[in-house]
Amino acid sequence: MIKVSVIVPVYNGEKYLEQCLDSICNQTLQEIEIICVDDGSTDSSWDILNRYKDQDDRIQLYRQQNLYAGVARNTGKSHATGEYLVFWDCDDFFESDALEKMYGKAKAVDADVCVCGGNQFLESKQKLYPWPPYLSVKNIPETDTFNRFTNPDYYLNFTNAAAWNKIFKRSYIEQLKLDFQPVRNGNDVYFTVNAIGLADRITVLDEKLVNYRVNQASGLVCSISKSPLSPIQAWMDIAENLEKYDGFGERSFANKAIGSMIYMLQNFQKWDAFRQAVEALKEYGLEKMHIQIQEDGYYYSVWNGECVRHLYQDTPEEFAVFFAYSVYVQKSEAYAEKRGMSQDLSLQKKAYKDLTKQNRANEKKIARDESKITRLEEKRDVLKEKNADLKRQLTEQKKKNEALGKKLRTVEQENQKIRASWSFRIGKVLVWLPGKIKRLFRKQ
Repeated sequence: MIKVSVIVPVYNGEKYLEQCLDSICNQTLQEIEIICVDDGSTDSSWDILNRYKDQDDRIQLYRQQNLYAGVARNTGKSHATGEYLVFWDCDDFFESDALEKMYGKAKAVDADVCVCGGNQFLESKQKLYPWPPYLSVKNIPETDTFNRFTNPDYYLNFTNAAAWNKIFKRSYIEQLKLDFQPVRNGNDVYFTVNAIGLADRITVLDEKLVNYRVNQASGLVCSISKSPLSPIQAWMDIAENLEKYDGFGERSFANKAIGSMIYMLQNFQKWDAFRQAVEALKEYGLEKMHIQIQEDGYYYSVWNGECVRHLYQDTPEEFAVFFAYSVYVQKSEAYAEKRGMSQDLSLQKKAYKDLTKQNRANEKKIARDESKITRLEEKRDVLKEKNADLKRQLTEQKKKNEALGKKLRTVEQENQKIRASWSFRIGKVLVWLPGKIKRLFRKQ
């Protein structure tokens, strides 16, 4: 019985491929199949693969056009027959007992997913360094297995979002119908986060069994700027899928997603890519990933929370200034601690905090001024309404005055007609004579 199917996508990996294959073929767990999928390599990778296949009948080879590692992994997965699956990269190498230990732990507790720790292998220095973020046991309960219900705040935050330090039960993956995304960067994020997020039984092996090569010229830093929106789309797709199931831990997801977004922004080398990503996050990405401005303590990293606030409130140019300075301070802190220059760094940090405090004070003042302006605008609107009402009353009064003036002119015209009539003249004479006689008698 095949216990583990080892699936390896290969693209122009001639420089490191032999070391990778040696570490796989020499695993202490023998009941494995090694499925290598060449993704349209243009170097000698295919020849190397065939040479190893001639030496080890557990190796299966498949070839495709250059469709990226996600499609190659799906191709390999479709041919897998093992009880468990691992997805290893052709430029990494592995401890000889990695599969035996991971399979043994997963099998012992009937886990859907088992996660191990790992090292970073710095290509520039040819040295291995432990890398705690690959597995953080402090964020998981002290039980054989856990899941999104038993560890809701951290079920996604104890490991990275890559597939290479994890072993997956094949029947579980097939039940979910999970595939890798056919994208240039981060094709394993959707697969891995969904597999962890929906698993009923997750277990860990707190040993560093995978050696992940970094600082390569063809790595993420050099390629992510070519498709800056792919990671954002991947995390939006993950959120959309996980929301369909009970137990979606919004806080855990938001923390994991913003951490991934910050990592993405740190790796851009071109301004246009950085700007596109920031604009996409502001316009729709943050909301769809459940990343909101929250109270202190919601985000596990204070800086992550600050980044969220600035992403919502800043322009891309303003955010770039904040982000670059923040990264500089963090790197300076690490350097200062290493060189024993913490005092100078403390002054820098204090200056930054003072600037941040002053900035917040200015923002509050602006908010108060805006509130005053709003109230004044409301009063202005009320006065405008009153003025309009008075104008309406004045217009109505003018109309009434005009009507009265018209009536007055009509009465005066009637009076003039009466005065001009013979009857009025005769009546006036008749009235005048008695009056005259009456005034004469009064004088006597």
